[in-house]
Amino acid sequence: MPSRWTQGPALGAAAFLLLLAGCAALPPVSPGAQREALWEARRETLEGVRRWALEGRFALTVRAGMGRRGWQGRLSWRHVPEAETLVLTDPAGAGLLRLEQGPGGAALAAFGARREGPDGEALLAGALGRPLPLRALARWVLGLPAPGRRALALDEAGRVRELAQGGWRVRFLSYRRVQALELPAVLEVRGRGLRLRLAVHRWSLGPG
Repeated sequence: MPSRWTQGPALGAAAFLLLLAGCAALPPVSPGAQREALWEARRETLEGVRRWALEGRFALTVRAGMGRRGWQGRLSWRHVPEAETLVLTDPAGAGLLRLEQGPGGAALAAFGARREGPDGEALLAGALGRPLPLRALARWVLGLPAPGRRALALDEAGRVRELAQGGWRVRFLSYRRVQALELPAVLEVRGRGLRLRLAVHRWSLGPG
């Protein structure tokens, strides 16, 4: 009659083989599914960022009629729920554009003229001659799509690499770590006769 010392290892080996067989039967996780899982975790975290400010550089080109106009320089943008302050200056520090928007309306000082109205995007479109999707851009700079239909391409880390939405194409060229997050460092927006390139040098994040 076998002793208890010989029965234990035999049973243990059989159980181990059964466990290996069960693991081998599990289908491997596809790279696409891994990216989607990482993206969903990122998206949920980024949705909680409601207050932020950024500083960086911009290059803006607008196609108007048969010609083009362009500006470049420094950008400062402060965003809180229901309010924006966007400031563009040229390389020498002279003011090009300043938009302030809140629940009571918007005011825009741009290229020597001042305009007021209920909607900042409409004021920007009037000054530039082409639409600039400010509400969507406030999401894109975080690496998030705006609400509505969109098509995403993700990188291996689950970050948005390219985005097509509302007639616009957004390319996220690099990311940088900000606190516990990875946020876009360089992005390019194209569409509707407008091209905007942003290089963010500094982020400041506030509580949601």
